[in-house]
Amino acid sequence: MKTTKTILIGLAVIALVALAVPSFAAGNVGATAESDLLTALAIENTCALDFGAMIAGGAGTVIIPATLAGTRSGTHTELVAQELGTSGKFHVTGTGSRTFAITLSQPANARLETAGASSTTRQIGVVLDRDAATGTLSSGAVDIYVGGTLTVEAEDIAGEYTGSFDVAVAYN
Repeated sequence: MKTTKTILIGLAVIALVALAVPSFAAGNVGATAESDLLTALAIENTCALDFGAMIAGGAGTVIIPATLAGTRSGTHTELVAQELGTSGKFHVTGTGSRTFAITLSQPANARLETAGASSTTRQIGVVLDRDAATGTLSSGAVDIYVGGTLTVEAEDIAGEYTGSFDVAVAYN
């Protein structure tokens, strides 16, 4: 009997030790979670892309570079000095020092049209001022410029031509 008691006590001790081992083998480590709440990006068109006034003298182009100066040039087209045109300007605001991507509406060519039933169209190829179409929000704001090339055909009729395109920005 004494042997049986000893065996039972031994088995109970072994069982307790076996149950206790997993709790000794388990580990516990603290972890953190984080999130950056960014200011929503906002974009405002502060200056329209304007090709100025010209007189068609045969087929040609008018180019407005995507720069602050936006100094236009042309080929085979007489440019009117009083209406020189300007590059488009967009003011972007958001969280400082963050980078963002700039995209134009698709298709990348916007269309200028005259008003009226007998309208003709001219195509403008819109180009961004940034090679990689990205920017950095230095101090939370930056201006971006849009330029383009307007193709003038000899048969284009006189009139005011208008059109639109979209510029979007998104955090990288």
